[in-house]
Amino acid sequence: MPVTYTKNSTVGAQQNYKKFQATQMDDFISVIEKAKKTCENAGETISNHFADMSKMTGLAKGAQCEIPDIALTRYACY
Repeated sequence: MPVTYTKNSTVGAQQNYKKFQATQMDDFISVIEKAKKTCENAGETISNHFADMSKMTGLAKGAQCEIPDIALTRYACY
């Protein structure tokens, strides 16, 4: 299933890691770290393509929990 982008858009790693053929988000984190190093080696600024973020998810009885995530640009996904 392809990841869909719009102009200047990002995708969240948490909701899309399976589309990148990772079985768990923890596995995908190591792939992201390698991609950050590659980005840096290419002369790109890492923060332009990988942004730490978080989102709230609902739990039982109306409680919410903050889940860490990473916003990825199209460049970061290559």
